[in-house]
Amino acid sequence: MTTELREAVANDAEFVFEAKKQALGPFIGQRWGWHEDYQRGVHNENWQKKPWSIILLDKTPIGTVSVDRRAQAIQLTDFYILPDYQRRGFGTQVLARILYECDSNDRDCEIRLLRGNKAESFFRRHGFREIENDDTHCFMIRNPRVP
Repeated sequence: MTTELREAVANDAEFVFEAKKQALGPFIGQRWGWHEDYQRGVHNENWQKKPWSIILLDKTPIGTVSVDRRAQAIQLTDFYILPDYQRRGFGTQVLARILYECDSNDRDCEIRLLRGNKAESFFRRHGFREIENDDTHCFMIRNPRVP
Protein backbone atom coordinates (compact mmCIF):
# COMPACT_ATOMS: atom_id res chain seq x y z
CA MET A 1 0.00 0.00 0.00
CA THR A 2 1.29 3.39 -1.00
CA THR A 3 0.78 6.72 0.69
CA GLU A 4 0.13 9.99 -1.04
CA LEU A 5 0.07 13.61 0.07
CA ARG A 6 -2.63 16.13 -0.63
CA GLU A 7 -2.70 19.78 0.28
CA ALA A 8 -4.75 20.41 3.40
CA VAL A 9 -7.96 22.42 3.11
CA ALA A 10 -9.82 24.45 5.73
CA ASN A 11 -11.91 21.55 7.03
CA ASP A 12 -8.73 19.51 7.71
CA ALA A 13 -7.77 21.72 10.67
CA GLU A 14 -9.43 19.46 13.24
CA PHE A 15 -7.87 16.30 11.77
CA VAL A 16 -4.43 17.94 11.94
CA PHE A 17 -4.98 18.77 15.62
CA GLU A 18 -6.24 15.24 16.39
CA ALA A 19 -3.29 13.66 14.57
CA LYS A 20 -0.88 15.59 16.80
CA LYS A 21 -2.91 14.75 19.89
CA GLN A 22 -2.92 11.03 19.10
CA ALA A 23 0.66 10.74 17.87
CA LEU A 24 2.49 13.12 20.21
CA GLY A 25 -0.05 13.78 22.95
CA PRO A 26 0.97 10.83 25.17
CA PHE A 27 4.62 11.95 25.09
CA ILE A 28 3.70 15.57 25.84
CA GLY A 29 1.32 14.39 28.56
CA GLN A 30 4.00 12.36 30.33
CA ARG A 31 6.57 15.13 30.13
CA TRP A 32 4.56 18.32 30.75
CA GLY A 33 0.93 17.33 30.93
CA TRP A 34 -1.48 17.78 28.02
CA HIS A 35 -3.23 21.13 28.37
CA GLU A 36 -5.99 21.07 25.79
CA ASP A 37 -6.64 24.82 25.62
CA TYR A 38 -2.94 25.62 25.31
CA GLN A 39 -2.38 22.95 22.65
CA ARG A 40 -5.41 24.09 20.68
CA GLY A 41 -4.15 27.68 20.78
CA VAL A 42 -0.73 26.62 19.46
CA HIS A 43 -2.44 24.57 16.77
CA ASN A 44 -4.69 27.43 15.68
CA GLU A 45 -1.70 29.74 15.38
CA ASN A 46 0.37 27.19 13.43
CA TRP A 47 -2.57 26.26 11.20
CA GLN A 48 -2.56 29.80 9.81
CA LYS A 49 1.21 29.96 9.22
CA LYS A 50 2.31 26.60 7.84
CA PRO A 51 1.87 24.77 4.54
CA TRP A 52 0.00 21.60 5.59
CA SER A 53 -0.40 18.28 3.84
CA ILE A 54 -2.55 15.32 4.73
CA ILE A 55 -1.00 11.87 4.42
CA LEU A 56 -3.45 9.49 2.74
CA LEU A 57 -3.53 5.72 2.49
CA ASP A 58 -6.16 4.57 -0.01
CA LYS A 59 -7.82 8.00 0.37
CA THR A 60 -7.97 7.58 4.18
CA PRO A 61 -6.18 10.28 6.21
CA ILE A 62 -3.51 8.63 8.37
CA GLY A 63 -1.29 11.57 9.26
CA THR A 64 0.00 15.07 8.58
CA VAL A 65 3.18 16.85 7.63
CA SER A 66 4.11 20.45 7.04
CA VAL A 67 6.78 20.91 4.37
CA ASP A 68 8.31 24.36 4.08
CA ARG A 69 10.37 24.60 0.89
CA ARG A 70 13.09 27.21 1.37
CA ALA A 71 15.98 28.22 -0.89
CA GLN A 72 18.66 26.19 0.91
CA ALA A 73 16.60 23.61 2.79
CA ILE A 74 13.29 21.87 3.14
CA GLN A 75 12.01 22.13 6.67
CA LEU A 76 9.65 19.48 8.05
CA THR A 77 7.35 20.08 10.98
CA ASP A 78 4.31 18.39 12.45
CA PHE A 79 5.07 15.03 10.84
CA TYR A 80 2.56 12.76 12.58
CA ILE A 81 1.30 9.30 11.70
CA LEU A 82 -1.76 8.07 13.60
CA PRO A 83 -0.81 5.33 16.10
CA ASP A 84 -2.70 2.56 14.24
CA TYR A 85 -0.51 3.22 11.19
CA GLN A 86 2.87 3.69 12.89
CA ARG A 87 5.72 1.21 12.44
CA ARG A 88 4.27 -0.03 9.14
CA GLY A 89 6.52 1.89 6.76
CA PHE A 90 4.10 4.69 5.89
CA GLY A 91 6.20 7.43 7.47
CA THR A 92 9.23 6.06 5.63
CA GLN A 93 7.35 6.28 2.32
CA VAL A 94 6.49 9.93 2.91
CA LEU A 95 9.98 10.84 4.12
CA ALA A 96 11.62 9.02 1.19
CA ARG A 97 9.75 11.21 -1.31
CA ILE A 98 10.73 14.37 0.56
CA LEU A 99 14.38 13.29 0.80
CA TYR A 100 14.42 12.46 -2.92
CA GLU A 101 13.22 16.02 -3.58
CA CYS A 102 15.98 17.36 -1.30
CA ASP A 103 18.64 15.28 -3.05
CA SER A 104 17.40 16.19 -6.53
CA ASN A 105 17.47 19.90 -5.69
CA ASP A 106 20.67 19.88 -3.62
CA ARG A 107 18.87 21.02 -0.44
CA ASP A 108 19.27 20.04 3.17
CA CYS A 109 16.30 18.60 5.04
CA GLU A 110 15.75 20.01 8.54
CA ILE A 111 13.52 19.03 11.41
CA ARG A 112 13.00 20.22 14.97
CA LEU A 113 11.77 17.61 17.45
CA LEU A 114 10.89 17.54 21.11
CA ARG A 115 13.84 16.01 22.97
CA GLY A 116 13.24 12.39 23.86
CA ASN A 117 10.57 11.97 21.20
CA LYS A 118 10.65 8.43 19.80
CA ALA A 119 10.71 9.90 16.27
CA GLU A 120 14.30 10.99 16.86
CA SER A 121 15.55 7.45 16.18
CA PHE A 122 13.39 7.29 13.02
CA PHE A 123 15.10 10.37 11.61
CA ARG A 124 18.57 9.13 12.61
CA ARG A 125 17.92 5.92 10.66
CA HIS A 126 17.25 8.09 7.62
CA GLY A 127 20.52 9.98 7.80
CA PHE A 128 19.63 12.94 10.01
CA ARG A 129 22.10 14.14 12.60
CA GLU A 130 21.67 16.47 15.52
CA ILE A 131 23.21 19.89 14.99
CA GLU A 132 21.82 21.77 17.96
CA ASN A 133 19.60 21.35 21.00
CA ASP A 134 18.10 23.28 23.84
CA ASP A 135 16.12 22.38 26.96
CA THR A 136 13.13 21.16 24.98
CA HIS A 137 14.10 20.58 21.35
CA CYS A 138 16.58 18.74 19.17
CA PHE A 139 17.44 20.28 15.78
CA MET A 140 18.40 17.75 13.11
CA ILE A 141 19.59 17.98 9.52
CA ARG A 142 20.17 15.65 6.62
CA ASN A 143 22.46 16.93 3.89
CA PRO A 144 21.61 16.15 0.27
CA ARG A 145 23.03 13.04 -1.32
CA VAL A 146 23.88 12.58 -4.95
CA PRO A 147 20.95 10.71 -6.55
